[in-house]
Amino acid sequence: MIRGFFQGYAEMMQTLGSKINIHSMKESVRILNDCKQVYIIAAGDTGTLAKHLSFRLGRAGIRAVYSELADYYLNTINLADQGDALIAISKSGITKTVIQGAELAKKKGLPVITITEYENSVIGELADYVLLCKGDFDRFDYYKNYSNLSATAVVEAFVGLLENRDKIIEKKMDTIELMLSEAKL
Repeated sequence: MIRGFFQGYAEMMQTLGSKINIHSMKESVRILNDCKQVYIIAAGDTGTLAKHLSFRLGRAGIRAVYSELADYYLNTINLADQGDALIAISKSGITKTVIQGAELAKKKGLPVITITEYENSVIGELADYVLLCKGDFDRFDYYKNYSNLSATAVVEAFVGLLENRDKIIEKKMDTIELMLSEAKL
């Protein structure tokens, strides 16, 4: 039974990897590589994932800002400059404060990258680039099987690419598939 859980997780990761939008991932890596500062917003349970992403980006040499308080992150986005970017995490795609943050970022001219399970959600439609994190695309029982495993996998792949950007640029690789294999993700 325990091995069955891990087998299910492995299958979910395979599905997730096959559904990721290569262009969105590649452009998101380029944006973060070139930005001055990235603002990361999330609410509720995905806040811990946003905090983790902020820490990992800092370790990768990318200036990142995250706060659990919606009023604070809305205020910091309001102070954003050209050359900054936003990452909005909302698995459901309908989190009100995350949508407000993305709308404000769009008004400020910031590129918006979102990590969500639903591309056709409000947050997905606001985003310039969507990184889908739904590991089981056949199911729609959102609250019954709530887990951050797929979203965490997307974050780890994304940061892995950023951490290996020097190797990637050095070799002048054209496709994300080659980047992923070189990064050994």
